[in-house]
Amino acid sequence: MKLDSEAAKRIGSAVAHAKPKEALAIGLGAVAREVFAVVEQEMEALREKVKRVEGKGLSYAGTWQRALGYVEGDVVTYDGSAWVCLSPETKAKPGDGADWQLFVKKGRDAK
Repeated sequence: MKLDSEAAKRIGSAVAHAKPKEALAIGLGAVAREVFAVVEQEMEALREKVKRVEGKGLSYAGTWQRALGYVEGDVVTYDGSAWVCLSPETKAKPGDGADWQLFVKKGRDAK
């Protein structure tokens, strides 16, 4: 989190001419604005991700195959369980790393 040079100059000038309590308020206000700007950027990224996922939904892509690539929202079966791809693009095996989320766990074999 960095203030641009003009904002820093304005805040520095205001703080230099203010009483201690006013200077603290000015400084805290500037920090709060910067924090909110960063939070808003993060929220926008999350909104875009939700839009992508909700727009596509889930799509069954069959049994996982090493030679294929998968994208976010693909559902595959692997080793008796169903897995949802969380990554924008992956060739990783379900269960290895953070690219996949277990969707339906393998049940007991019927014997």
